[in-house]
Amino acid sequence: MTKYEHLMYASPSRIQQIYAERYGDVSQVQRETSKGQTSTVGGRLGALIGSLRGETSETTTKRQIKQINFDDEHLQTKRVVNNLVSDADIPSVTELYDTKGNPAELYRFSSEVTLTPAEGEFEDRNYLEVAGYEGRVKFRGMTSMENWGSRSNILTAMQANDTYPFQGVLSPVSLDYTDPTMEEYAVHFLFICAPDSDELQAWRNRKSLCRDQDMA
Repeated sequence: MTKYEHLMYASPSRIQQIYAERYGDVSQVQRETSKGQTSTVGGRLGALIGSLRGETSETTTKRQIKQINFDDEHLQTKRVVNNLVSDADIPSVTELYDTKGNPAELYRFSSEVTLTPAEGEFEDRNYLEVAGYEGRVKFRGMTSMENWGSRSNILTAMQANDTYPFQGVLSPVSLDYTDPTMEEYAVHFLFICAPDSDELQAWRNRKSLCRDQDMA
């Protein structure tokens, strides 16, 4: 039985923007996905747009993400997300190092991150800054609370007062800081998934070990 990644966050407007900038006319996506053209990164992003039913709003609601995760009719969306987070044609975020933040690339991440409440440019929205560190690369980006599906995972990550494992796909915006050992990038997140089961177990083991040490 295929294991599908659990979608936590998605930004349809960002996915469409990336697709339009890199791969073509978003209005043609429905025709492309109907032919099953998902062998390339562009095709898979097109399929993701198509399976999100051509969302043009800036947010994906909690209800929509729950439908994607639990309704059989959204298996295509889950299948595409699966493919993207494991697609060898999308390099690891570690490969951002020493590229000056190539905006023409998408990158995959799978690492522990922090979630921090933050102010956004729109006063009527609540935001979370997601920040992670993988290899020699730090990355951080703003996400709207309205685009997250499971509030429980957000609360778990925030209440941990520590990092929490997630995985997903992002696009670099700018190189904000560099020194001989690391580079820090501002990024946009296209989507974020629940952690790989092995990484989640490793995180739980570490938390348990820390608790045991505190009690000793």
